[in-house]
Amino acid sequence: MSTEYKINKTMASYARDFRIPGTLIPGKVNKRYFQLLVNISCIRNDSMREALACVMISGMKRKDACELHGVSQSHFSIKYRDLQVISQTIVRMYQYIPNESEKL
Repeated sequence: MSTEYKINKTMASYARDFRIPGTLIPGKVNKRYFQLLVNISCIRNDSMREALACVMISGMKRKDACELHGVSQSHFSIKYRDLQVISQTIVRMYQYIPNESEKL
């Protein structure tokens, strides 16, 4: 086993164990949360939305979802990452939203 492979495998396991807050886990995303994310994203293609929903909500494999909905895997990956960034940003922003009891 090459050293590079060992390093990449170690980094991947570290990323799984210490996820960035707000990271979307395939098959574990709430349907309503997904719909809200898609609404504030720039994803307008219905086929792409359906493919993303299959992966994020239902846990389908990326390749299968892309084939089913006729979208390219490379374009899917870009939009998947976009939703990850939006979700992670929302979590980071949350602390700055004032409570009703706080005055601005």
